[in-house]
Amino acid sequence: MAHSTLAIDAHVHLYQIFDLNTAIERGIENLQKLIRSDGSQENLVPIWLLAERSDASMFEHLLNMAKNNETVNHYHFSRIDAVTITVRKDDRTVLHIFAGRQLISAENLEVLSLVSNYNPPDRRFPLSTLVSQIKFHEGIPVLNWAPGKWFGERGEIVHQLIQESNPAELFIGDSTMRPSFWRTPGLVRKAQKLGFSMLAGSDPLPFSGEEEMIGVYGTMAQGEFDDTQPSKSLKTILIDQRNSLRIVGKRSNSLSFVIRQFKIMREKKTRET
Repeated sequence: MAHSTLAIDAHVHLYQIFDLNTAIERGIENLQKLIRSDGSQENLVPIWLLAERSDASMFEHLLNMAKNNETVNHYHFSRIDAVTITVRKDDRTVLHIFAGRQLISAENLEVLSLVSNYNPPDRRFPLSTLVSQIKFHEGIPVLNWAPGKWFGERGEIVHQLIQESNPAELFIGDSTMRPSFWRTPGLVRKAQKLGFSMLAGSDPLPFSGEEEMIGVYGTMAQGEFDDTQPSKSLKTILIDQRNSLRIVGKRSNSLSFVIRQFKIMREKKTRET
């Protein structure tokens, strides 16, 4: 175990359309840039927290690759525990990948279940129930901001959950889908004032080329990271160090946001028909 600097992309989607080698190389490279820009010199640990949609199962795919000793270029995969895969190159660990899901509540709000295999059907449970169940299954619940969803009746649901929740048991999520010109949303500011911490990630979309975005936006943390118990030590660091978590990197600019938003809305309509 060593005191380490963790560069965490807390909202990673992997899709079959992605070039996995590119995803790994760019994801590691981008996270290393975040570490260098932060000025940290300690033991450096790049981390992906998967937030897979209900129609994706890339963590299972990586588990099968590890089981069958398959490689991608010079990258080797090893299962460490039920929710952790390490990526090795030249006999050294270069990346930790943790299982997780992007869940949709009955109110059509997003909550991430990180470092967890909990995967209920979408739109079956209210938001508050999902958060409780994520904690019950020992995952990290993240109330994820998304464009257009934290207004009106749904905004009131988010507000009520924030008011009733313990800041030590729930994170607020941010991603590149909040463009750089968009100021911090009011409910996010309120949550921060109440003591809730932020976890940020890249949130790549299911289109070829989006894998190059992994790691451009994320969270920095420091603590005692144990390679033999990665999921346990990561959870401990995030909980213990929540007051010193730092958001680093960049979100989408205006043009990129418009293009990405148009593409994902078109993809969503196609998926739901």
